[in-house]
Amino acid sequence: MVEAYSAGAWAEVVTAGTVGASRILRLAEPETARRRRVRVTAARGAVRISGFGLYRSRG
Repeated sequence: MVEAYSAGAWAEVVTAGTVGASRILRLAEPETARRRRVRVTAARGAVRISGFGLYRSRG
């Protein structure tokens, strides 16, 4: 789950059932928040996140 901090509260902007290597999630709308976070709400084993990035698409 990716959340953005806006207007004094965290709000979910996109979620995924499973995430694997090189997973790309598209946001429904452009996001302008300055703070973002990734939340892992369930896992079968240890969670390892090696990187997280947000990129502007051309579409």
